[in-house]
Amino acid sequence: MANSPWISTTRVLDVAKGYEGGNGIVAIDLNKLDALQVEVWQHVPRVNGVEGLPYHRSIWAQEVTIFQHIPRDAIVGPVRMP
Repeated sequence: MANSPWISTTRVLDVAKGYEGGNGIVAIDLNKLDALQVEVWQHVPRVNGVEGLPYHRSIWAQEVTIFQHIPRDAIVGPVRMP
């Protein structure tokens, strides 16, 4: 399987915490992105069963994918964890 050019992000802090691997979490200003951004649930099949997992997972995670890179000025800064 090849590496994906898409960077997965979420609008939900609790979801981000679940994927945090020790490097911290940063806030991103989506309005400052010059890259294509996609809300996954709008572009995957809305079906039940295994084929529908990307749809249901993206709804749960409020996933927004960003194509290839996030400009430095779009990174607001680290998210402080309580």
